[in-house]
Amino acid sequence: MKPVKRFNIYRDEEIRIETNGELLGRGAQFPNGSCYVDWNREVFPPEDRLDHEHVSRYGSLSDVEQGTGGVVQVVDEGNA
Repeated sequence: MKPVKRFNIYRDEEIRIETNGELLGRGAQFPNGSCYVDWNREVFPPEDRLDHEHVSRYGSLSDVEQGTGGVVQVVDEGNA
């Protein structure tokens, strides 16, 4: 079985929303390729912040980068 990859998403200079920090969210890529992102809501200004916790789902790490406008950094690969 493929390992589970944990990753962080950092702000890219070209992101359309100004943030108060670099760490946009944390996520995991599961053996089937699906990625889940838990957003760091506190870095977004109140007018651009969701009111409640939010998790996004993507089909691959490249989809995460494209969809978030951020840069993915793999933290580790472990077993499920």
